[in-house]
Amino acid sequence: MIDSTLNPLSFPNADDHSPDQRPLPEIVAAGKPDEPENPGWESFPLAYHDVEGKRYYAVQDWIVGVAHPKSHPGRFWAELKKRIKKSEARRKQSDEKVEDQLYTPYVKLLYTASDGKKYKMEFANAEELYIITQRMDAETGLRDRILRFLAKAGVVVDEARVDPDGLLAQVVGKNPDRVIEAVIEFYRKKGDTDEWIASRILSVQTRKWFVAEFQRSLLFPPASPLFGKITNTMRRGVWKRDTATLKKEMGLKENDSLRDHMPGLALTYEMIAENAAAYVLSFKHGLTFNDADQIVREKSELVGRQAAEMGRTLNIDIVTGKPLLDNDQDTER
Repeated sequence: MIDSTLNPLSFPNADDHSPDQRPLPEIVAAGKPDEPENPGWESFPLAYHDVEGKRYYAVQDWIVGVAHPKSHPGRFWAELKKRIKKSEARRKQSDEKVEDQLYTPYVKLLYTASDGKKYKMEFANAEELYIITQRMDAETGLRDRILRFLAKAGVVVDEARVDPDGLLAQVVGKNPDRVIEAVIEFYRKKGDTDEWIASRILSVQTRKWFVAEFQRSLLFPPASPLFGKITNTMRRGVWKRDTATLKKEMGLKENDSLRDHMPGLALTYEMIAENAAAYVLSFKHGLTFNDADQIVREKSELVGRQAAEMGRTLNIDIVTGKPLLDNDQDTER
């Protein structure tokens, strides 16, 4: 079932006494007032379709509102896709099948223009809008303001699809303390302890180093899906389970951040595994993905053996925090 809107579209403001439950693209499109040392932006129309319970937004509306292109938005989008396509082509490796991340998620849906005419245009989900914004040139329109807003709002994009440089590195700017404070406040509101929050922040830094060394060590820049693969290699080594399996065991949704639900001790073991792998990779150059994958697997399995022994000592499955059963053994799952 498809439920569509007309264009232009305005979004209702949230109740002043309740959290704003609107999807972030709609909050962005509704506009943001200026704040001290933090300029806002004007509202802009953003048409959408609801397709089988999932919301897709008009890409060109988003580009007009965020990029303020000097050329026609369709031409701007075409040039952006062309540049991305060339970048993705350079990332392909002979031993890996790489899919272009920017074409499969986009859908052609009916768009009603302000003059009442209807066209088939490209629509994207919220995550893809964030990725489009990241890929714009640094000084494009409202791009940096929007990215800073999304970072402070607690946006967590699936690690397998995030630009290798990372959202945080692009939006921190000259005042990282402001972002760190926002992250701490975000987790405190969820009820997390300061000790856990400290581990989570450290895990972000470790992850950034691991990803950077993984990317730098390869002969060709890795395509986005390979970041998910290398993460699963690490987790299979440490926990004998991949990300999807762990989320299922912990009752999480597909788009939930696994690290946001891990106990602090589990975060620590993943940090050790990523640190060890990053250290070895920092001395390597011109690797294939399989070469790097082997290094990550070996170092993660070393950490996994120690984690399993610690879990038996504490009588818990460290990664999920659940108690071990009497017959639980350190075996492949």
